[in-house]
Amino acid sequence: MMTRDRSRCALLVLLVLLVATTIVRADGVSDDKLIEKPELALFPLPIPPGDKGDQLKAEIRKLLEPEKLNGYYQRLKEGPAPFLAPLNLNFTALQLQDGGPAVLAVDYDWQTTLQQNTVGASGGSLTHLKGTIKAKGTAAAQPDMNPRNLIESSFNVHLQRSTGGVLQTRTPAEQRAYIADVINPLIEDLSELSTDSLLASPKLAAFLNAISSQMSTQWFWDLSAHAGLEADQRFERKQWVYGLQLGLAMRVWNRQSMAVKWNLADWPLALVRRLTGASTSFEPVGSAFPSIIVGIDQVDPDEAEAELRGEHGTYGRWKVELLYKSPLANMDGEDIFLEMGWRYFKEIAAADGIRNAGMDEYSYFVATLATPSGVYASFSDGKLPMNQSEDQVYELGFKAKFR
Repeated sequence: MMTRDRSRCALLVLLVLLVATTIVRADGVSDDKLIEKPELALFPLPIPPGDKGDQLKAEIRKLLEPEKLNGYYQRLKEGPAPFLAPLNLNFTALQLQDGGPAVLAVDYDWQTTLQQNTVGASGGSLTHLKGTIKAKGTAAAQPDMNPRNLIESSFNVHLQRSTGGVLQTRTPAEQRAYIADVINPLIEDLSELSTDSLLASPKLAAFLNAISSQMSTQWFWDLSAHAGLEADQRFERKQWVYGLQLGLAMRVWNRQSMAVKWNLADWPLALVRRLTGASTSFEPVGSAFPSIIVGIDQVDPDEAEAELRGEHGTYGRWKVELLYKSPLANMDGEDIFLEMGWRYFKEIAAADGIRNAGMDEYSYFVATLATPSGVYASFSDGKLPMNQSEDQVYELGFKAKFR
């Protein structure tokens, strides 16, 4: 296990350094040349062999390119079907590490809020109670090639609270004096700068520091109860899940706060930002602290899943999720973000047969790099519930942007 963890850490460091080197050398190079597109494996189609068949396959592959499908869907949402706005679809090409053909897949994420009520508000704190329905997963054109073969649907009740983040307490007279003596002169200085010189100006940094220095650290927590269904893409394996979870996130808005220095996860990216010229300072981003979710579930597998496990009845399961997102570099005035996530599931008091079969523990890691134009690439490693094999997967996709 330790060797595998070290390998993941080494791979992640290499990914960050490779990205930084690519960005530094990619001046004037389009995004589609930075990432080589793999060949898509088609649906099983009755296409005759020969030159005409190969030509037809090539035309079908052009129609099924992820960037085109995402563009079609975005236009559909913004045009004749605005009711699809809550449903996020993202077409991608998934490729296993073995170097075979990629498979067309779609990541989907749908969430709707049934009811939300503010149950408490005082000072800089807000407390909400709300109910939601969520569904997310990945569907592949060829299910047997789907390395993320997990469909999740659930009903959730959340108790959420946010504290801090507001301007520090000042009297009205002190607020007016601070704005007149500090903020207004900086605004006047910025108004004299051209658009091209604004982003690199130390005056902009001084203005942002002047604003953020008046803000406090913000904390978010979300306690939720959920009931839902986990299944594979074909719904041949299913299990009902009931549980509780607690999510916690912290955002340090004051750039001068010592708490910013404790964002240990962001120091490697701070170095990349400095080396690539995306930042003039070598320091972490206070708004990029990792978020954590910890929960416990009661899992009730159906008959088919119980037969596969070799054990009937419900069982308990711990789960942990870490989420992280931070700017990595800057291209044409837009931030390039690195997103990382890790999900871990561990069955409580699993039987020896379950442990020996490797069905008591699941771990899944993913790192995603998104470019300004919408092209993105990701690497994932591990397995999720309903997956019995650990795969290393490379993914290429395109997220269309419309204004």
